[in-house]
Amino acid sequence: MPVSITRLRYWFAATAFLLVAVVAAFYFYARWQSSLVVHEIPKPLGVTIQQTTQGFALSKSQGGRTLFTVRASRAVQFKAGGRALLHDVTIVVYGKQSNRFDQIYGKQFEYNPKSGDVIGIGEVHMDLQSNAQGPSRPDQAPPEVMKNPVHIDTSNLTFNQKTGNAVTLALVRFRMPQANGSAVGASYDAKTNSLTLNTQVDLITTGDDSMHIVATHAVMTKVPREILMTQPQVARSDEHLSADQGTIFLRGDNTAYRLLAVGNVHADTIGDAPTHLQAAQGDFQIAPHNQVQSGVLSGGVFVQATGKQLAEGRSRRAYLRFGPRNVLTHVHAVERVQMVQHRAPSPDEQPQQTEVDADAVDFSLKPGSILDHADTAGKAQIVILSANNPQSRPGTRPGQGRAKPAGPVRTVVTARTFHATFTDQNRMQTLHGAPNAKIVSVTPGQPQRVSTSRVLDVAFAPDGQVSNLVQTGNVHYTEAQREGWAQNANYNPGDGNLLLTGSPRVVDGGTTTSADLIRMVRPSGNAFAQGNVKSTYSDLKPDPSGAMLAGSDPIHVTSASMTANRNTGVAVYVGAARLWQDGNIVQAPTITFDRNQRTVQAQSDSEHRVATLFVQTDANGKFTPVNVTSDQLTYLDQIRQAHFVGGVVARMAEGTLNTDQATVYLLPRQQKPGTKAPANEPNASQLDRIVADGHVVLTQPTRHGRGDHLVYTAADGRYVLSGGSPSIFDAERGTVQGDSLTFYNRDDRVLVESATPPPIAQSRVTK
Repeated sequence: MPVSITRLRYWFAATAFLLVAVVAAFYFYARWQSSLVVHEIPKPLGVTIQQTTQGFALSKSQGGRTLFTVRASRAVQFKAGGRALLHDVTIVVYGKQSNRFDQIYGKQFEYNPKSGDVIGIGEVHMDLQSNAQGPSRPDQAPPEVMKNPVHIDTSNLTFNQKTGNAVTLALVRFRMPQANGSAVGASYDAKTNSLTLNTQVDLITTGDDSMHIVATHAVMTKVPREILMTQPQVARSDEHLSADQGTIFLRGDNTAYRLLAVGNVHADTIGDAPTHLQAAQGDFQIAPHNQVQSGVLSGGVFVQATGKQLAEGRSRRAYLRFGPRNVLTHVHAVERVQMVQHRAPSPDEQPQQTEVDADAVDFSLKPGSILDHADTAGKAQIVILSANNPQSRPGTRPGQGRAKPAGPVRTVVTARTFHATFTDQNRMQTLHGAPNAKIVSVTPGQPQRVSTSRVLDVAFAPDGQVSNLVQTGNVHYTEAQREGWAQNANYNPGDGNLLLTGSPRVVDGGTTTSADLIRMVRPSGNAFAQGNVKSTYSDLKPDPSGAMLAGSDPIHVTSASMTANRNTGVAVYVGAARLWQDGNIVQAPTITFDRNQRTVQAQSDSEHRVATLFVQTDANGKFTPVNVTSDQLTYLDQIRQAHFVGGVVARMAEGTLNTDQATVYLLPRQQKPGTKAPANEPNASQLDRIVADGHVVLTQPTRHGRGDHLVYTAADGRYVLSGGSPSIFDAERGTVQGDSLTFYNRDDRVLVESATPPPIAQSRVTK
């Protein structure tokens, strides 16, 4: 847009200068003809007439100064009709102020006293020259130096002394230092003091970068002093300008001070990035020496830049300011201002469109009509339309088998004001919005996403695509039931990632997560947290039939990092992970928690093991802890089972159990919803029984049992050891073996079952 506007002003200024010169030529010619006819040629010849050997001379003076002189080599008067023929005529017009030296000359002129017509027969020539020294020099003295006169050639010019009108239907040619031109037909109206170039007005400027200016019609009036052109067109090597009508307003010295173009104002440039501008009207103020000062485009301004990346701009009005050499320096666009940048789709890239809408925008330009920066005023918003990122189907190679996107993602960015910077190709490079920045993103079939902050910064890639949006200061993010808070947020429209830093905290459906940084993937809804992660699961419904995670109190999880899938409700915590509700605790290097199913999976690493805590009742009714460690843990709250695998160690008050794997069954929580637990109720889940398999070793202060299978019942403290020739060693009584050994931790009984006699053996061992 800036390139076309600048040249538009320059073209009209040049047109004004050239047409003024043409107008001046005809004006002085008409003035001379009027003065000549008033004194009637040849009889009575009037004023002073001197017959010489060269022919005759006619002049008129006023105040001691000559206004004009007419010289001819010969004058012939015809008796029929009193017509006179003048040969080799030269007219010099000095003007009332003696500041002109305009010469009009031709081979023959004819005067008809009946009609009042003075007709130039054949070619008529004019040389228009100002003479600033004329008033101080002797009367009729020519200028010391003839400086670039305006030369005009025409033919068959008719002037009527009765009406004061002059007209020619012939071709009019003019030549001056800045341009050459022509028109077909010209007329001068004495009553209105108007000069008309009938048709085919054609100008060509001189210089390295010439312009070709044409118009179908041109009219100059004295009151008001202006030039009106019909359908003017200006062409340069790489540009073209046109309008329905152009008006040049003139000062007393015939220099332009205002230019008005009305109706279908168009300007086009060609090249690698063609630009098209159009408006209903253009109005410009021009200083002396054809310096355009300011201008207004109105009635719907539209600019389009084509090429590799399409860009458009529009507004109701645009106010322009110019610097030296008619260089556009500032544009103030108002009313429904819109700038659009398109990114065309390609096999490797998604299409994207960026649109800026504002009440008003101020553009500042660098030399060369290149946008430098822009500032919005009033209401403003940035609209980004980008493709919805499709997700690959499972089992497909990257880039293949992608699902069809649901539709474009529409992101609207608002702030009180925006400050934009541009590249040398007039494409937005950065955008700064403050205060009260807000981003609203809408994806078909998904809930609306909103984030607010004090400050917003948008960065653009070289191809015009938005690369990322950075929000700073009191960031607040909402998406359906998900909310987030942070000091900083970085959003990438390309992959839909939102990164929160600066004490970020996210609440999603009753789950609150805080960390050093949190990253959310908008298309999938997944979230990633890193550094001092803590999640709290609230709004839990109690399940009296459950156990470890069945309470209504919050479930807490801490770790070094977290990955959460919003669709499944599963979160994976890695790095010194710890999960607990009330007194139920699970610690492991990795914990996977399913909120919906209330299941826990825990995994050890080379340095740390899985650990959890339960309680049981001893013989005195007191609650004692049961600590279990292993390589893996799978807990299902619906069936109250905790399955441990790999080097399982269960430490109880009465001893330690070692085994390859074990399943811990828990008692259900019988507490009714809305009631408080008794004061002596334990916080941890109560042990019901343990089933252990593989290399079972039970160690107690006075006993040491071995086997492949063990069932422990907490209610009565009973152990049943079987498989793999189970045995119990007692420090005082020795070793007891059998197919199945049953003993109790509350007394000294041991029951032995065996297929060989004696089938049952019972002994009492004193502790």
